Amino acid sequence: MARWSAELKIKALTIAEATTLREASEQTGVPEGTIKRWRFENRTELGEPNRTNQLQRKTRELQSAATEQALAEASDYIASKLKGLADGMYELAEKAIKKIDVAISDEEELPMGKRRESHDRDGAAWVRALVGVLAQAIDKAQLLSGKPTVRNEEVRRYEYDITQRIVSENPDLLDRIFAEDQQPSLEDRSGASSRLGLGQLR
Repeated sequence: MARWSAELKIKALTIAEATTLREASEQTGVPEGTIKRWRFENRTELGEPNRTNQLQRKTRELQSAATEQALAEASDYIASKLKGLADGMYELAEKAIKKIDVAISDEEELPMGKRRESHDRDGAAWVRALVGVLAQAIDKAQLLSGKPTVRNEEVRRYEYDITQRIVSENPDLLDRIFAEDQQPSLEDRSGASSRLGLGQLR
């Protein structure tokens, strides 16, 4: 019985797993039956994959773990960058608030050493521009930090429901309210007069 080196054995098993027993035999010179026996011997239990498959599975697990770790690190990096951008936007908003304060303050209200900046005739366009910067900075900072930029409120109005309840509980109320608006009696086809109030219509 020939003795095969450990390297040749691993090479034959690897080729057999990647291709076929015949291909592994032709490339290594090891008989197909020997490679088949080695595959069987490498099984830990009947029905379990051989060591080559276990190695491939372990490699996939390590790759998966490395990918998850890389994603976590990238996520942390992106989150820190977004936080930095959001902080910068909040700082920009603070600067805009200070500029707006200077722009709309009277001369005696200005902080010591500050002078009003005249960027246009009355400063209105400058204030509008600053308010726009402030609004955009806060909006973008909120977006970058994952916070809401709008507050939706649902206002339910019950005027119709209340009106309907009042009318249904007091059917003659409409007749009293619209008494002066009622038209004079009309004669129907038979010649008899009929007069219906609004509350009596059904």
